[in-house]
Amino acid sequence: LHENVFADHQNAQSIFTRLITANPDRMQELLPWLIPALGGAADPDRSLVHFERLVDVFGLSLFADLQENPRLVEILVTLFSASPFLTEILLATPDAIRLVGQRSLLTERKTLDQYHSESMTVWQSKNDYIERLNALRRYQRRELLRIGVSDFLDLFDLRAVFSQLSRMAIGITRACLALASEETGVSSANFTVLAMGKLGARELNYSSDIDLLFIAKQNSDNTLTLAKSLIDIISKNTGHGFLYRVDMRLRPWGHDGPLVTTLEGYLRYYKQSALLWEKQAFLKARPIAGNLAFGEELRREVEPLLFSIPADEVRAGIFSMKQRTEEFLLEKGRKWGEVKLGAGSIRDVEFVVQSLQLTHSSIRTRSTLKAIPLLREAKLITPEEARILTDGYIFLRTIEHYLQITDYQQTYTLPSDQHSLALLARRLGFEGLGAGERFIQAYEKQSLALRTIFLKYVGNQRDEPIALTPEIAFKVQQHVARMDASYATTFSPDEISHHTRLTELLTSEKPVIVEPLILDDNRWRITIVGYDYLGVLSIICGLMYLYGLDIL
Repeated sequence: LHENVFADHQNAQSIFTRLITANPDRMQELLPWLIPALGGAADPDRSLVHFERLVDVFGLSLFADLQENPRLVEILVTLFSASPFLTEILLATPDAIRLVGQRSLLTERKTLDQYHSESMTVWQSKNDYIERLNALRRYQRRELLRIGVSDFLDLFDLRAVFSQLSRMAIGITRACLALASEETGVSSANFTVLAMGKLGARELNYSSDIDLLFIAKQNSDNTLTLAKSLIDIISKNTGHGFLYRVDMRLRPWGHDGPLVTTLEGYLRYYKQSALLWEKQAFLKARPIAGNLAFGEELRREVEPLLFSIPADEVRAGIFSMKQRTEEFLLEKGRKWGEVKLGAGSIRDVEFVVQSLQLTHSSIRTRSTLKAIPLLREAKLITPEEARILTDGYIFLRTIEHYLQITDYQQTYTLPSDQHSLALLARRLGFEGLGAGERFIQAYEKQSLALRTIFLKYVGNQRDEPIALTPEIAFKVQQHVARMDASYATTFSPDEISHHTRLTELLTSEKPVIVEPLILDDNRWRITIVGYDYLGVLSIICGLMYLYGLDIL
């Protein structure tokens, strides 16, 4: 076991010696369950360290629970491998072993009303303000443990995780608004909280910010006091951490705008001053707390303003925004593995969906996963494209969840070292030797397929070229200078700029990039960028011909 499983054999031996010496009979009964569980763990060394900590914290009661339910060993080892953050919650939660050991408790699909009711009961049982905040934080952590364990054990699929995390955040926000109202003495009857982004779509991550907007029937010092109190209750870092990071930058005029705006103020802003990206963001707006009817009134008034932008302007604006993000990543040296923002990322899927929503007003849903089949039914995308977008989005969001729940950090980048990649791959279900390599192949395949669709619907239907930064323009000039004279007349400026960006992604480990683009049912455009080894292009073209493709 030591030689085949643990990276640090001596430390594993020391831990086993301590455990067996302190609890010989109990460990004798437990080893037939513990050893296979560690052998199948993504990170057996980490799991064993945390198992010893668990024994230190819970003592004899732990062995009694494990003897009664031996499968708990596998559950605990899986959790210890997957998430130090959830491990710490487990160690700090008195009834955690009972929670993770009872399937009915783990798999309960709680409703929004349940989360709201439970959150209210939690803070109302305390009298001190800080104790109320801490009680809410302990409740949220316990629920994160429940949802996370259900996720790791495949008892919840991605949609269920989205749903539970989002319902919990909304229920807690409503309870926090009630607490803010009690603390300030200001009624929330004329105050509305709108969720934007992933919370508005009910597709929340484990470690997401929550993007909020505040609306009041009329501006006053009282509503501002209520708003500030709500933010403090949600985001204040107490001895038990914070509930959520609150992002208010989507409000009119961003950081420079008022924290609370009236309905009339919002309508005036969206009619006169809102930029494309702000209208795009409002697609996901959802009233979640306070006067919900008032929030729905704002949505009804604003929605017609979202769908009045010409299609070419929508595509050009969204492509430009995505291009700026990718150029920023390149300048920071972040060329690969950007699950959220890079080429062929989560954002590619969301921007395809949102660009089509803004140009086809009948597709009115906040959820990306719900919008994709609606786009297919409306024949705005093909069935195959719908499948690729759905599968790719689920795959990338699952990676994002696993990256974030490890340490509860806002992480969107794949690890660069092979050991960490292999650990992530095993957590995602890739098994055996070469798990990391197979995961990378799957990731790059999904990413390339998503990029192809993004370029079809957003990237290649623009009339005006996107402005380049001086640094990128210089790189384009260098790229053109080393090409044949016919190159600059064969391809458009945007295509040349895109080729330049692709060359920036080449490395000694990745000497070629093949990028397919679906033009119609029978035609593809395939771009091949690579180091110029003599004869390689001929071989590639020969293989295409061999597989029945006509090269035009």
